[in-house]
Amino acid sequence: MQRARIAVIGGGPAGVATAWALSRRGENGLLILEKVEFANTHSSGRNAAMIRQLIDEPGAGPLARSSAQFSQSFLLNLKSTSTLGKSDLFGSARP
Repeated sequence: MQRARIAVIGGGPAGVATAWALSRRGENGLLILEKVEFANTHSSGRNAAMIRQLIDEPGAGPLARSSAQFSQSFLLNLKSTSTLGKSDLFGSARP
């Protein structure tokens, strides 16, 4: 059984950036915990993308595109991924 030395909670922009920075420092045994099957698809990922696109400064557009490409390439280059379980959030929220 493999063990993670460091757990990063969330696979959105902040979580992916944290995991990337730790891996660049030579940290091994990283685990990204994400509650959904595909990372960077919920509110924090969408909100960050919208904010970046609304900034009216030179270079903001290319930076946003570069950031999106980096996020996808980092997630696609993970050594392994697992889905541990799923929950029915709507079904569990009964009145």
